[in-house]
Amino acid sequence: MAKQQPTLTELTELLFQQVVYLQETMKQNIAQQTELSNKINSIEVKVNLSELRNLETKNRERLQNDFTAFQFKLVDSKEELLKVYRAISNKKMFYLIALNIFLLFTSGVSMYIAIDKSIDSSKHEKLIDDNKKADLELNLLNQFFKENPKNYEVYKKWRTETEVKTNKP
Repeated sequence: MAKQQPTLTELTELLFQQVVYLQETMKQNIAQQTELSNKINSIEVKVNLSELRNLETKNRERLQNDFTAFQFKLVDSKEELLKVYRAISNKKMFYLIALNIFLLFTSGVSMYIAIDKSIDSSKHEKLIDDNKKADLELNLLNQFFKENPKNYEVYKKWRTETEVKTNKP
């Protein structure tokens, strides 16, 4: 069974009912708001200035007392912390100074050894040149002995005799 769709007149009638209900609700809300507004306007506030000033002075005194007590506690804890800090600080400073002196001494000795053991660039270049010359002479000597094997035999014999005389292997 299918549901029957409401007709346009039924929908219109339902809409009018809702509008009427909304208007009544709005009237009630406006009436309540005006009533509350009138009650708020009718409230009279009477302030007793002397009582208010007494409360103010009591609160100021209590706040001042609390602040003074807090300040004393803060000063006491600050003094204790300063004592501890100074004791720790002196020990740390001693260790840091000793460590710095040791590191400075070590770096100075290292620099002295490095400078003392270093070689000048001109000496290095001279050694490289001498090495090249020695290699060239050795190559020439090897080439000479390859071309003249008799001379090599004479050299070998002479070298053995010299080593025997000087007792060098």
